[in-house]
Amino acid sequence: MTKSKEVKLLVVDEHDQYCTLIQEHAELYGHSLKIVCECVNSGREALERITKWEPSVVLLDAHLPDMNSFEVLDACRNGRATVVVSSEVCSREIEDSARAHGASGYVTKSDNPEDIEALLYELATVSLPVPMKH
Repeated sequence: MTKSKEVKLLVVDEHDQYCTLIQEHAELYGHSLKIVCECVNSGREALERITKWEPSVVLLDAHLPDMNSFEVLDACRNGRATVVVSSEVCSREIEDSARAHGASGYVTKSDNPEDIEALLYELATVSLPVPMKH
């Protein structure tokens, strides 16, 4: 992965600490990834940011406080954004449901730096192309 591909990552998670962790690692790996990261804490905020900001990839918590995460997934269909669903537990049921609603992937949340690095590279790989601004 090179810096020639800009990735607009929207993290949708009610836990600010997890959002901050992902943002910090996105900055840390700026030497090899060009990730612009924004975070929101609810499904309603996510729907608004997806429409206005047009992220290339969304990391979506499976358990949102204000709405079913599948509503956010459904809003991302038809190429609006690639979505990877995350959860604190490894669940085949959640993964299958997420994929049935159009998710490109499923990951178990981790605070291990190596796991986060791998996640960022995966998100950059599956993201929709975003033209670089000069």
